Amino acid sequence: ILGVPERDGARFRSWTVSLLSLARGNPLPRIPSVLLFLRYLRRLVAERTRRPTGDLISALAAAREADDRLSADEVLSMIVLLLTAGHETTVNLIGTGTLALLRHPDQLARLRDDPALVPTAVE
Repeated sequence: ILGVPERDGARFRSWTVSLLSLARGNPLPRIPSVLLFLRYLRRLVAERTRRPTGDLISALAAAREADDRLSADEVLSMIVLLLTAGHETTVNLIGTGTLALLRHPDQLARLRDDPALVPTAVE
């Protein structure tokens, strides 16, 4: 959705983990990785500004309201916000949901017996 080239997927995931783990433990060892990530994102935003590809980064870089548009820093901030909100909440949802089902095997059995309950269970 963002528009990260597939060839950069592994690096992108590694950088994302570093960024999202800054608040846990000692952040100093992760700072170089986060700085590389931000530099990568800045280059990607600049590239999508010059040559849009129809992805979310291109849309953010091209967004306008009258004569106002997002700066490169604002686009970068929006990408980081989307990553944080999208990644962290999903990871926590999956982890917490799995733990809840393991702690309540009767509920896990209900889900297995009636897959129509899955959407409600996820919510």
